[in-house]
Order: sequence, then structure tokens, then C-alpha cells
Amino acid sequence: MYFFSCSAASYVVAKVICEKSDKNNTILLFADTTIEDKDNYRFLIESSVFFYCQLVWLKDGRITENIYNKKKCKSSCL
Repeated sequence: MYFFSCSAASYVVAKVICEKSDKNNTILLFADTTIEDKDNYRFLIESSVFFYCQLVWLKDGRITENIYNKKKCKSSCL
């Protein structure tokens, strides 16, 4: 299992892992923060198809901005 974040660096590592491992037993794990750009989600899906590895997409329904507001936290990306 590999945590896949949609970044360029994450893509390179996922590519190496998927090339060197059994694709049937390799999972790319994505934890959705709900604040990604639409293009990141497209990239995520297309990458997992290109790698022929299973993608597990975790999303619990909460919205990141609401969590920050509830906890009275500041985020550099909001």
C-alpha cells in the first residue's frame, strides 16, 4: 500500500512502486481533503489507470474548511 497524494513527486514514487511490485497486490491510497483542484482528481484517476494499480479513495464526507473553522485553525491553503 502506498499513499498517493497527486503531487509530481508522489507520481514518480508510485510509478516506481507499481513497476517493481505485483500490480494485483499494490494499492494506491488517496485521502481526499476535498480541497484539491479538479485537475488533481483527473490526474489521480488517470495515473492509477496508467499504472494498472488499484486505487483506494478515502473520503469521510467532512469538508476541510469546516474542520479548520471548528478547531479554530488557520490553513495556508484556504
